[in-house]
Amino acid sequence: MNFNTRRAGILLHPTSLPSCTLEDVERWLDFLQAAGITVWQMLPLGIPLSGLSPYQCASAFAVNPALFPGARADMRGFSSWRKKQHHWLDDYARFMVIKQEQGGAPWTDWPRELRDRDAQTLSAFDISHADALKAVMAEQYRSAVRGRPSVRRQRSAVSGCSVTCRSSLRTTVPTCGPSGICFCWMKRDIPPW
Repeated sequence: MNFNTRRAGILLHPTSLPSCTLEDVERWLDFLQAAGITVWQMLPLGIPLSGLSPYQCASAFAVNPALFPGARADMRGFSSWRKKQHHWLDDYARFMVIKQEQGGAPWTDWPRELRDRDAQTLSAFDISHADALKAVMAEQYRSAVRGRPSVRRQRSAVSGCSVTCRSSLRTTVPTCGPSGICFCWMKRDIPPW
């Protein structure tokens, strides 16, 4: 992108589209092109925790399944996908299940053993909540598989629009709130800013 050229852009989260999902992305990009808008900055697509702010997501990696409605995913690829996503998925699922079990309380208010990630406690939790953990992971898998065509269509539409109106997609990442996001619970030695 040539930054010496003036451009008009818009900041909009997909929940502001008519369907509140990415199902409207092609119509939206057509509108942007017709209006001469060449940059769409999209807010993070994660699951909001604090006040529904897209910047206070549960995870920088997990997506909000509600943004990717559509056909059911074939679960045959789940096991290999899960292995590839191990660096965030297991702790994310654990975080979400514990958070739900704790009534939505911030991790700083959880029982000490869970809050401080006691290895024995987490191991016992994983065993006793195996079905719930797998359900959270499977939901992310289905969102990733369902989201892939939407993202492809979106990129294709942006690329096609780029030829005629030099459109580009910009996205921002969620911040790490002190008591919300999973990463802050996992890596307390890293400052949340």
